[in-house]
Amino acid sequence: MNLSSDPPPAGLLDAIPALVEQALDSEPAARTAAERLRDAERCVLLSRGFNYATGYEIALKTKELAYVAAEAHSSATFRHGPIAMIEAGFPAVVVDVGETFREELAGLRGVLRERGAALVVFGDGEGAQYAPDLWVPIPRVTPEWLSPLVAVVPGQLWAYHLALAGDRSDEPRVLSKVTLTR
Repeated sequence: MNLSSDPPPAGLLDAIPALVEQALDSEPAARTAAERLRDAERCVLLSRGFNYATGYEIALKTKELAYVAAEAHSSATFRHGPIAMIEAGFPAVVVDVGETFREELAGLRGVLRERGAALVVFGDGEGAQYAPDLWVPIPRVTPEWLSPLVAVVPGQLWAYHLALAGDRSDEPRVLSKVTLTR
């Protein structure tokens, strides 16, 4: 993994707007996933690597828009305690983007399935690899470190539709978008 401080080649960033536009095509799947979890009062979001922050952003939007207590966790540490809350029907959302942690996340999904979790997967792989879980497609982005720019869009759409599906407002309450800096 190369995380040099050099700016990325212009061509890499030039592709992002078209990929974000493709990500908007996931809206029907995001709506379906929201309908499945419409009555959720809490859920977990599991992710890893570059998309660890993506899981946190989706959890934040889920709290803000749908008023669902969403906890984001790294798949690396989730099995060391937080997994104890998973029981039949517990909503678990997995952000499976990029090849680096694909095998680990597939194993975790298997464990969650065995525990009876209601699974939704935001993934950039082929849909069949996510069966029988509910899949929300994400366009594949190369290099992987740019994928959060695109991966977050279907998650934000899901949070929005979760708010609508659960008859919650799509206008967040008690939020202040003013930041005071000194």
